[in-house]
Order: sequence, then C-alpha cells, then structure tokens
Amino acid sequence: MAHKLTRLRDLLLSMKLVTREELATAEQMQRETPAPIGSILVSLGYMTEERLLGATAAQMGVSPWHLGDQPPQPEAIVEQNTEIALVERALLQLPMHLRAAATLRFIEGRSHPEIAEILNQPIGTVKSHVHRAVRILRRILGPQIGRFAPEGVPLHALS
Repeated sequence: MAHKLTRLRDLLLSMKLVTREELATAEQMQRETPAPIGSILVSLGYMTEERLLGATAAQMGVSPWHLGDQPPQPEAIVEQNTEIALVERALLQLPMHLRAAATLRFIEGRSHPEIAEILNQPIGTVKSHVHRAVRILRRILGPQIGRFAPEGVPLHALS
C-alpha cells in the first residue's frame, strides 16, 4: 500500500495539484491520524474531491467515472467531447515545434527530460516550448472556455 501512496504523491506533485509544502503538511497530519493522504489534502482545502478522483483515476489508468458511483450523464460526455475538439483545433493552430512539445507533455504525459530526448532538444528549450504553447493555447481557448483574452490581443497562434 505504501508504494501506491508514494506513486499518488508523485502524481499529485507532477500534475501540480498540490505543492511540496502542502504535501508535507498533509503527511505530518497523516502521521497523527491514519487517514488516506488524499482525504487529508481535501479536508485541508488543498485540492477538491474531483481533482483527487481524477488523479486517482490517472494513477490507475481508468476514467474517473469508473471510480464514482454513477456513470457520466450523456450531457457531460457531449460537453467533454466538445472541449476535446476545441483543444485539438487549438493545438493544430500552434507552430509544429510548440505543438510537438505540448502534445508530448499534456496528451502523452511525458516528462520534460523524456520530451527533450524524443525531440533531441535541450531541456531548457523543451520547457520554453511547453510554456509558450500553454500561453498561446490560453489565448486561443480563453474566449471559448469563459476567459477572455485582452482586447487587441490576436487569437491566432502565429500572431
């Protein structure tokens, strides 16, 4: 069981769902009470139950609804598919070098060192490309997901 919890801790950190400090606080509480680390993080307000469920599902390699009581409603499936299509269209607007880095990082879940090796680029370049891709994707997707880009800021990736 400890190995599984260690993996969940690593996953939560790698997904940036909690900080090292938040995790240390939760681990200290776990020494005092025999509660699961995820429950402690939720009770402290460091993360939501939904995010914990998503991370747990990711760790197990299943869809989050497999861990819940109810399968997703058809409306939720349609909404999720719409969001996926929006992201895919936004990715296609990125220049190839940024698209490759973003796809490897966020779609395939690769680490920065893995991406650097795959793309045969320095790790600093990979981090820069991922960061730039995220910034551009936020501008492109902002109006479509309820956040608006500042006026006068072009929404096309190459602008």
